Amino acid sequence: MGKLVYNALGHSFDIEDRTLSHLRMVFMNKLRRGEPFMFHFPVGDGSGTRTLWIHPSIPLVFHFYGSRAP
Repeated sequence: MGKLVYNALGHSFDIEDRTLSHLRMVFMNKLRRGEPFMFHFPVGDGSGTRTLWIHPSIPLVFHFYGSRAP
């Protein structure tokens, strides 16, 4: 299980390592091309959904636990 940390306030979301690895590739490819986008996903505790605006000016951290690459 890894974490996606969104913006300087440190909002974090637990995401499976394999899924987080895939999201990292997609996010970085879109941002490299200068394409900001919305990312909509269900909240893990079943309390609803969350939408994030992904833009190059908003800090993102992909934190993987463990020593093995996903």
